[in-house]
Amino acid sequence: MWQISSGRQPFHTEEYDAGLMFQIKGGKREEIIEGTPTVYSDLCERCWKYEPDERPDIQNVVSILQDIAFKSETQTQVDNVELAYEENVLTMNNPSENYLTLDNYLYIDDIDDEVLNMMSFKNITASISNSSRVSYQESTNLLDSVTVDRLIEIIIEKHNEGHVIDDKIQQIIHKQIFQLNQNAENFVDWLMDNQNEAKYIWLLGLFYYYNILNVVTEDDEFKAFKLFLKASKSNFPIAQVYLANCYIEGYGTKKNEYFAFECYKRSVENKENKNFIGQFYLKYCVGIRNNEKSTHLNKESAKKGRTRNIFGKKEVKVFKALLTRKFNQHCTFYVGQILIRISSRKSAIFYLEKAARSGNKIAQHNVGCCYRDGIGGAEKDEKRAFEFFEKSAGQGYINGIFRLAHCYNEGVGTKVDKAIAFMLYKIAAKKGSIEAQNNLGHLYEIGEGTKKCLKNAIHWYEKAADNGNVIAQYNLGICYEQGRGVEKDEVKAFEYYKKSAEQKYIDGKYQLANCYYRGIGTDISEEKAFKLYKDAAEAGYTLAQIKLGALYELGYWTEKDCRMAFSWYEKAKENEIALYNLGRCYEYKIGTEQDEFKAFEHYKKSADLGNINGMFRLGNCFDKGIGTDINKEEAFKLFVNTAEKGNPGAQNNLGSLYEKGEGTSKNLDKAFYWYKRAHENGNKEASYNLNRLQHKAIEDSSYDFLEI
Repeated sequence: MWQISSGRQPFHTEEYDAGLMFQIKGGKREEIIEGTPTVYSDLCERCWKYEPDERPDIQNVVSILQDIAFKSETQTQVDNVELAYEENVLTMNNPSENYLTLDNYLYIDDIDDEVLNMMSFKNITASISNSSRVSYQESTNLLDSVTVDRLIEIIIEKHNEGHVIDDKIQQIIHKQIFQLNQNAENFVDWLMDNQNEAKYIWLLGLFYYYNILNVVTEDDEFKAFKLFLKASKSNFPIAQVYLANCYIEGYGTKKNEYFAFECYKRSVENKENKNFIGQFYLKYCVGIRNNEKSTHLNKESAKKGRTRNIFGKKEVKVFKALLTRKFNQHCTFYVGQILIRISSRKSAIFYLEKAARSGNKIAQHNVGCCYRDGIGGAEKDEKRAFEFFEKSAGQGYINGIFRLAHCYNEGVGTKVDKAIAFMLYKIAAKKGSIEAQNNLGHLYEIGEGTKKCLKNAIHWYEKAADNGNVIAQYNLGICYEQGRGVEKDEVKAFEYYKKSAEQKYIDGKYQLANCYYRGIGTDISEEKAFKLYKDAAEAGYTLAQIKLGALYELGYWTEKDCRMAFSWYEKAKENEIALYNLGRCYEYKIGTEQDEFKAFEHYKKSADLGNINGMFRLGNCFDKGIGTDINKEEAFKLFVNTAEKGNPGAQNNLGSLYEKGEGTSKNLDKAFYWYKRAHENGNKEASYNLNRLQHKAIEDSSYDFLEI
């Protein structure tokens, strides 16, 4: 409402970032515009109340608005004309400034409802639209093809001036509808009744694509795709560009880069073509693979007076087109993207950062990734990465919000703040970020940044899994296998592991292999298990490498091959279990030459990483002098540590040290105790020692320790 009364975006002098979002949550509000009628300013202030109960309900809002509109109908019409005229002048006189304003624009209703629930703009807007169908009917009847055609012309013109397919087009549509003194529902109603021309079919699809009605339904994406497809079949060029974009993004259909390329190509080759946006996207597609074709397209575009082309060094093999002044930001962004894609050239960050500083939210996100990972010519700088993610998120870019959440969650370029991470993940998840949906589920599962809630965790895991997220599918497999938040169901666990594995997720492959190995939710299949372990091992999955090594060492499901076993253990040598197995190989000459010194070294590394078996073997080295000097005291310490953790071998050896008084004082009671513990845990040597000690006690008439 403030936006309508002022003719400006909320907080237009502020930078739209996470900081502003938190200030609004803390109570920051816009200033009432001087000259605003008291009844209207009072309504704004009442709607800005923090507590929902203190705000007027929608019936009161509509009633007041209608009353204002009725009392000043004539003056409102004059004001609308003046506002439209002033804005058009700004657009013509200072296009760059206006463009930057649009580029930095962030709809308040794009911010999470929990952060700005005191404002409820989205709900109010939707409710006003629904309750105003009758009152606006007269205006709908006045809407004609001339007005609709004018809107179509403006949108296409904006594209040709340099606006690529992004949220700014949505903002332009809202603005133009307002200036045409109409509302979005009027256009939708008219378009639904006039689906006889390709341009009207395309425009209706555009309304679904950009969610102009601010009412999201599950099939919006499919509706938009279907309408773009229908308009494209009628050879409408701009529809072909949008159809291609659907194929690129997987919007309403499956991703298909080949179909996208063909659609861009048809748009450019279209005899009716007057849209240069298609040429821009097509150049991006062919610029890497076919420099000759790219050059041709640039020349054709230049003949029409729309482009100026700059080509760099021959080895880059990519166009560096500076189309119109308004396209510069997008061209520099795409050139940077291409340079990263072909060889991570140092100049990539130059182009990306240039686009980012011009306000391109996707470039801001990608520059953040460059600084985070130290790629594309950028030195690793997590603080700068955080700053660029924050800028991208401040413009409502879903991936920027997701990355910013990750920064707060992991402490990348900022302090760890699980509460903020949770909030941002939730915003991104609600906006449709599949990765954020999975991460939000994880925070609910472990109770970080919010109260632990397995029910909510499962909800978000399922949402992400249904959208194809491989990690969420894997997580659901774990939940169903262990009965976490759901009733234990090994069949479902198997199915989710399988879905994850089919998308080549290595963790999913490994767990699926375990299912076939142990018969979890499926029949045991040695062949399938071995193949999956091998696939995961060859992809670098450490646990699979260790498992595969063990299978080769034991000759399970494959021909015994100790050298192959040693090779797989060696590949996983950063892992404590692999280090322990390598120690055994060196000690007992398994697949390699015997080397007790190397055995000792590997046991020590394994023990240092906390592996119990590694500690036991290291204790044995000190006890027997394997690869090191005998040190009974050190052996005793290690045996005590591992015996208490349940290692049967260590329990037996500890009993032996107590019996002999080596490394500690002689104590037959404790010797008997530890032999008995080891015997109960299945150690055969301990069974013999226990029996021997019992007979010795009887012969010596020593019965006290037998009561232990």
